Amino acid sequence: MLKRHLRVGASRSGALLLLVVVLAGLLAAARYPRRAAARGPEFIEPEVRRSVNGLLQTTMEMKLAKATLAGRTVELGTYEGTIHGPTWRIKPGDLLKFRLINNLRLPAGALPTQQIVFAGDVYERSMNMMRRMVHGQAEEHGAAPDPQEQLYTNIHTHGLQVSASGNADNPFLLFKPGETFDYEIQVPPDQPAGFDWYHPHKHGSTAKQLWAGMAGAIIVEGDLDRIPLIAAAVERIMLLGEIWLDHNGHVPVGLPIPIAGHHGHAPFSTIPPVPSDMYYTINGVYQPTVTVRPGQTQRWRIVNTAPHRLFKLSLDGHTMYQIAQDGITFAAPRPVQTLLVAPGNRVEVMILGGAPGEYKFRALEYDQGHPGGAMPEDILATIVSEGGRMRQAIPSRLLTPEDLTTAQIDRRRTVRFRGSTLHAPVEFFLDDKVFDPDRDDAVISVGTTEEWTLVNEDVFQHPFHIHVNPFQVIEYDGVRVANPVWWDTIALPPKGTVKILMRPRADVLTRTVYHCHILPHEDNGMMSAFSLVR
Repeated sequence: MLKRHLRVGASRSGALLLLVVVLAGLLAAARYPRRAAARGPEFIEPEVRRSVNGLLQTTMEMKLAKATLAGRTVELGTYEGTIHGPTWRIKPGDLLKFRLINNLRLPAGALPTQQIVFAGDVYERSMNMMRRMVHGQAEEHGAAPDPQEQLYTNIHTHGLQVSASGNADNPFLLFKPGETFDYEIQVPPDQPAGFDWYHPHKHGSTAKQLWAGMAGAIIVEGDLDRIPLIAAAVERIMLLGEIWLDHNGHVPVGLPIPIAGHHGHAPFSTIPPVPSDMYYTINGVYQPTVTVRPGQTQRWRIVNTAPHRLFKLSLDGHTMYQIAQDGITFAAPRPVQTLLVAPGNRVEVMILGGAPGEYKFRALEYDQGHPGGAMPEDILATIVSEGGRMRQAIPSRLLTPEDLTTAQIDRRRTVRFRGSTLHAPVEFFLDDKVFDPDRDDAVISVGTTEEWTLVNEDVFQHPFHIHVNPFQVIEYDGVRVANPVWWDTIALPPKGTVKILMRPRADVLTRTVYHCHILPHEDNGMMSAFSLVR
């Protein structure tokens, strides 16, 4: 096992600068062989669990499990033993009853042995930084917290317009390893038919659990599925993953530290540092092969489960026809050549199989503003068009969504997003405050229309997500949006603004959160609690 010693002077900035250099050097040495982007393993769908007679009743065990990824043996925290959990298929008005069992544990040998030695008067501050980085907790005094804290968990049904109180979609719950909890979530009868998802949401440990692939799809069946040209299409569920592995095939234990000069591999290292790499997957498979017949329509339902990466998607030789965003259907398909999908976003697209041959489904080069510069292009999958030609078509009309753009505005708010380099690790703020679960930063009256201005004061993007209620994006970086659609997560441009409209549903009175969906930012403070009241 590597052992590193770093001695620096009394300057905090000097300590951090040398630390970044050392981490970047370790990172550059951590290169695992990757297959050429040829035909990969077969595309697989997650297991499906369906509601019956208005009830989805199941058990979700969170446990450490072994898998094979890109030819490597890995051991990761999972739902039900697989990278990405089972797909839940439900209908509006259904009741979800599931038992969450937290049997997570740290892999054997997961705690790193590297040492970092600081000299001078930065020692105590450096030790506080270490406590936070290794354990994900803001503990300023006393002994380091229990490493098991990064295994604390709960679950969030992202996109469902449901209560966040009691044993429903409650982000304030906490379950330790060995604990069990029975969730009961009532889906409203008017829940939009569409594509949502579930994932852990314990503040301080969310990113680590998503870097292991702990997420699953929620399909709400309904009116969209009954459109004949939609029903005739082959459905593909695609969970885009960002799996972070150290040299032992585990998610690194230390808190992530952004790294300059990552050259397309892991844009993070940890304190203490370990060699590591990122794998961008679909349904837990690295560069799978997806088949389509020429002239066949397929409906791709895509969710970005990555804690950090924004994916700019492109499909060689094909136009993608977007039919929904974040679980809400468009009035008509929108032809696009590229799609930007931030962490938490869902997009639904239809494709029409091209001429026989092979095509690449790509994450194009994209600069989201992290210290390493643009993330280089990655191949996500190989698309093989083969077999007899079909003559299918893309629908011209879909559903008519609600429109708030002519509504009277009852209240306006501004929310500011900012990170601070004066702290180690970097802290992230909403309106100059870090998250406090006991403090409400907004009280919103249900049934009223609010306009929010979201201000990004940083040079990197922050995807804003609010629980329970979606919103219409009406202005992006000063430009009015034509034909605005509904989102529940929107990437804020660097040093830019976004304006949104929302009208919280009148039947959900609860207390929940909004936050940045880059999960290392959320875990380090960029989240606020709010209440929905009458």
